[in-house]
Amino acid sequence: MKLRWTATGAKENNWKTEEGESMFRPDTEGVENQVVNLYPEVSFQIFEGFGGAITDASGYVYSLMNDAQKQQAFAERLELSES
Repeated sequence: MKLRWTATGAKENNWKTEEGESMFRPDTEGVENQVVNLYPEVSFQIFEGFGGAITDASGYVYSLMNDAQKQQAFAERLELSES
């Protein structure tokens, strides 16, 4: 199973986005700690993604953005993809 990831962050009002792909590997040592476990063979388990929250700190960073950056920030977070 392949995982696609995107990480976005800002430093001094400069946004940077990184994207990549990783392959899931079997837990050959039987240690399932500090991981997200996905079981594709279990049909009732649906993984839709991770959530997020707007905190005081993120609101402050948002207030420092220009209009184009604000538009881009919301567009990237609200984008739905079918993969």
